[in-house]
Amino acid sequence: MGYGRKRAVLLIRNGYLVDPEGGHTGPGQLLMAKDRVVAVLGPNEPVNTAMLKQTLDAEGCLVTPAFLDLHAHLREPGFEHKEDVASGLKSAVAGGFGYVCAMPNTYPVNDNPIVTDYLLQKAKALGLSELLPVGATTLSQNGERLTDFHALLKAGCVGFSDDGRSIDDPLVFQDALIYTGQLDTVLFEHAESKRLGGYRGIHAGIVAASLGLEGSSALSETAVVARDVEILRHAKGRLHLTHISAKGSLSYVRTAKEEGLGLSVDLTPHHLLLTEEALAGFNTTPKVNPPLRTEENRLALLHALKEGLIDAIATDHAPHTQREKDTYFEDAPPGVIGFESAFPALYGLVEKGELGLEKLVSLLSIGPAGVFGIKGIGLKQGSLPNLGVWRVFKEPFPLPPPRYSKGKNCPFVGIETKVKLQAFIADGRVVYEYERGFGA
Repeated sequence: MGYGRKRAVLLIRNGYLVDPEGGHTGPGQLLMAKDRVVAVLGPNEPVNTAMLKQTLDAEGCLVTPAFLDLHAHLREPGFEHKEDVASGLKSAVAGGFGYVCAMPNTYPVNDNPIVTDYLLQKAKALGLSELLPVGATTLSQNGERLTDFHALLKAGCVGFSDDGRSIDDPLVFQDALIYTGQLDTVLFEHAESKRLGGYRGIHAGIVAASLGLEGSSALSETAVVARDVEILRHAKGRLHLTHISAKGSLSYVRTAKEEGLGLSVDLTPHHLLLTEEALAGFNTTPKVNPPLRTEENRLALLHALKEGLIDAIATDHAPHTQREKDTYFEDAPPGVIGFESAFPALYGLVEKGELGLEKLVSLLSIGPAGVFGIKGIGLKQGSLPNLGVWRVFKEPFPLPPPRYSKGKNCPFVGIETKVKLQAFIADGRVVYEYERGFGA
């Protein structure tokens, strides 16, 4: 009784625990209460199950901390035909995500506390993933006047971004960074310059040329990253570069980190796994900004991930309807969905020996949590009781279409994987099981 078994309500047994933070990776058991992990036990350590409300057998499964997605679009308010808070957070849970940063490019834009509170109340009523609103950096995301950072933080925002748009005005960008230092928050930057040919959804390379399309060169990203790092050096504060795609950006990231500047970086599954070749034949599904680039760029990103230069993997979950994507390439909206496919698709890197399992789990959980200074995302005693149970199959199977997102623009449908989310636990209770869905 020394570790508080009386408080436990759920036992997860026979699982393979993957805990990068606590350092316990291997067979084991978890005792969980509503507010925390009560104890981490050995695989054969006896437990008085009469004291428990529920036992979950995780034989043949990986048990991971709940993932945190630093970059997602839930589309509500304003674009509920693409996604809403309910469908988005259900899709997130079905992909193992217990925490979701919702970007502010909604209608109305999340540039005031009323919208922030609306989102938080919608998420609270569901009781699934925790929604972490990201407020707009500038009013209406027009890049001109800063929002009231203090009021938005008080309402529940965790950071600020004009995502979908880079902040072109260097003085506005500098002022925003200064405020992040004063208010202990984070500025998310989509580093891409329209004036340098960005936002075209396809890399300026062989595929674009073969299709007769004008593409976006890597310069449209690297020039902005270079400017941002220089301003960060002067203004201090905290900057997060999201979904970088170009090899050339990495040298500026490395310099900033060597100097100890307040910089963090994420990559997406699609930039890590796909190249410009995915857009052959005018395929609009993987049209994204910044675009999928060459194999050379992809390999450089993967190398940076392995050497520890990258802090997190974020999905940039951006749902669109099939009708919206089924049009001329130039007219199709950019974005892919990624909640339910992220870990299954990335697990292929583990299977190929290109990335360690603990490292992958860390990049989806501990790493992104560190961007905000969030503690307790792990499997050690005292951690938050939120986790995913992933069944590992001996033979690969094709990844099915997402079950819960309204979006149909997933670029990974049909790829081979060996993992499937069997169950998700939130606040010490099973809220999702694959066979029975939600309310299990």
